Amino acid sequence: QPPRRAVSLNQDSTEILLSLGLADRMAGTATWTDPVLPHLAKDNAKVKRLADNNPSFEKVLDEEPDFVTASF
Repeated sequence: QPPRRAVSLNQDSTEILLSLGLADRMAGTATWTDPVLPHLAKDNAKVKRLADNNPSFEKVLDEEPDFVTASF
């Protein structure tokens, strides 16, 4: 079953979640280094930006996510 409150900690993961149609289930995103892909811009504008770079652990937990994705 899809996540209810997803947090994505990087642009690539966010773009994947948006491409899967999960914009309405995203609680936040962070760490964007490039312009958003044009076909994802409308959905991306709905997602809360938690930080320009890496959000704190507490900031992520404040969103009460049931799914967190990142790239390392």
